[in-house]
Amino acid sequence: MSDQADIYISFSDLDNASTEEAQGWVTQVSQFLAEFLKHLLDRKVNIVLRSDQPKEVMAKTFIYILSENNIGGKSTIKEFESYLAAVKDVTKMFKALKTPVDRGDQPEVLKEEIGFRLYEKSGDSRSQESTETSSIAWLRLVDLAYDIYGQIAEIDGITKKEDQGVNKNVFLAEVSVDQEHNHDEIKRELLMHGYKVLPDRPVPDQAEKASERINNYLSESIMSIHIIGEEPGFVPEGSEASIVEIQNTMAAQYCEIIYSGQQTSSNGFNRLLWISPEIEFTNEQQKMEVDRLKQDMAALKGAEIIQTPLEVFKTVVMRRLEETVIMNATSEAGDTKSQKSIYIIYEKSGMDVANKIEDIIIKDDLLALHPLFEGDQLALMDNHRSNLIDCDATIIVYGEGNPSWISSKIKELKKAPGFGREKPFLFKTIITQNKKDIDTDKLASEGVEVLEVSADLSPANLKPLLEKMAN
Repeated sequence: MSDQADIYISFSDLDNASTEEAQGWVTQVSQFLAEFLKHLLDRKVNIVLRSDQPKEVMAKTFIYILSENNIGGKSTIKEFESYLAAVKDVTKMFKALKTPVDRGDQPEVLKEEIGFRLYEKSGDSRSQESTETSSIAWLRLVDLAYDIYGQIAEIDGITKKEDQGVNKNVFLAEVSVDQEHNHDEIKRELLMHGYKVLPDRPVPDQAEKASERINNYLSESIMSIHIIGEEPGFVPEGSEASIVEIQNTMAAQYCEIIYSGQQTSSNGFNRLLWISPEIEFTNEQQKMEVDRLKQDMAALKGAEIIQTPLEVFKTVVMRRLEETVIMNATSEAGDTKSQKSIYIIYEKSGMDVANKIEDIIIKDDLLALHPLFEGDQLALMDNHRSNLIDCDATIIVYGEGNPSWISSKIKELKKAPGFGREKPFLFKTIITQNKKDIDTDKLASEGVEVLEVSADLSPANLKPLLEKMAN
């Protein structure tokens, strides 16, 4: 439809009052959106304000500016409802809050829409005073612009060739009040890189309905991101657990279902839990809960706990997502790796033994994966994690006199499902010339075999392992 507007903005005239020094607030918002979206869409964006044209104008997206000036059945609400009844082409509504408005006071038709808070509470995070011109509030306007861009691009059929048919949904879990700014930063980063962020509707206040919706979001996503804060978060009606805890529990259960084979997932699902290193607990109970979480293997199923500065965490998120998207795309194209691989884990001092192992296994048409020893720490960590995900089996080369190192490697094998590994190892074997300081019984109970060999490693030493690879 050639005369269809891109955006229709409805608002109260009181929210767009101009002064000698400045244009009205809504006018400033519309001008910002026009410039920002022009850059993204590479064309002029047609924005209609409520007073510019008749309300029957057709539009691809609809923004309702909600404030204390237009609640309680005032004229703009009636206009809004009649507009939606008459215009069927509006495919997406956006709710922008200029000032604080409790959800219970909002029109029914808006309660199920995600709200973009275009104001910032001044002083304490619980203060009800608002500062409409804060930089944080304008950053949220950027978030709104990216969401609108996604909707318009979908309607216009604008999709990057490499993204066609690729799932880029990310479940970014609801957070406690103290982590809202970090949540917003991560969401902004995801949107900037072309990912769709879920939830795209408010999570219901009732526990049962919330759980149903969260489960649907998880099944649609390639990753879930959970941010642990200083506060527990709100508790839905009918639950004793906070929404933060509910989301984490459901994500752990979802991973358990996938890993057990009860349900298949074509999304290469993995999840990350982030705890800011700057976190300062004022709630002793919450501190105890977070400490308990770090030790709760069931609650951490499929998860990788990361406690780094936010900028580092965002880098990790993007790298994990890029890996998952590439893996899913190649899998769907039928370009999966058929050659089986063994990840040889060793210290630099064990490199000669590792090379001998590689010489033996490649004769059986097996691929040898190696750790990296040079580069930045994040690159080393990413290589190690990728090898743990991709390999079919592992061999740990151990010299002697460093039991803490071998213990750390076993722990990392246990964490592999949290990195995104979806299949069991064909074997986990330690190769050593002296097993005197290794607790073989304990390792055996954990599914790790210890193989003592001579300095002159031969193919016969590895034959039992290679037979497992052939099965």
